[in-house]
Amino acid sequence: MTESPRGAQSAVRAIRLLKLFTTEEPELRLAELSERAGLNKTTTYRLLQALLSESMLERDEGAGNYRLGPAVMALGVQAVASGGLRVRARPLLKRLAAETGETATLEIPVEDTMLILDEISGGHRVAAGGNVGTRWAMHATSTGKAILAFLPNARVERILEVHGQRMIDDDQSRVRRGDDARRAMDHGARVRPGRNGALLRCKAADPRPR
Repeated sequence: MTESPRGAQSAVRAIRLLKLFTTEEPELRLAELSERAGLNKTTTYRLLQALLSESMLERDEGAGNYRLGPAVMALGVQAVASGGLRVRARPLLKRLAAETGETATLEIPVEDTMLILDEISGGHRVAAGGNVGTRWAMHATSTGKAILAFLPNARVERILEVHGQRMIDDDQSRVRRGDDARRAMDHGARVRPGRNGALLRCKAADPRPR
């Protein structure tokens, strides 16, 4: 993580609060946000009030929970619509989906996750879809493992150390042994059963030149 610009501490803290909301936990309470951000409740509350004033957050007055607001959604839609990479990659995604009959996705690494920027559904009745804008743990997706294969070992170990407890099968031990990484490096791709369902399988490759 890069060092925060001098004089921008409040802005950085507010952004980090927004990043605490996930698909798995779309609503959080003040105490939860304070603890996870490593801030005292007074500072956290002040930042939350500022985010509420700009519609970046909403608050359920009954339950006291906070959730992302409409301004965040508007920014997300604008970011997706203006993304140059998404525009350039869409013809390739369409071709992949047409040739394979499978859902083709465009994903980029964001911190320790993979963010789905775009997807084109294939022709199968059972297929992954509706995931644009979602983030998935890097170690738990075929796309993420294709990226992990070329990261320094120290970073791979750190990612597994932080997120390994959330894994639901033996992927962690296999990645630690280097089996997945070596397979991805040898073949330029990673194939694995999908986490979205037993009938789904995923294939991914890191397109960057080596």
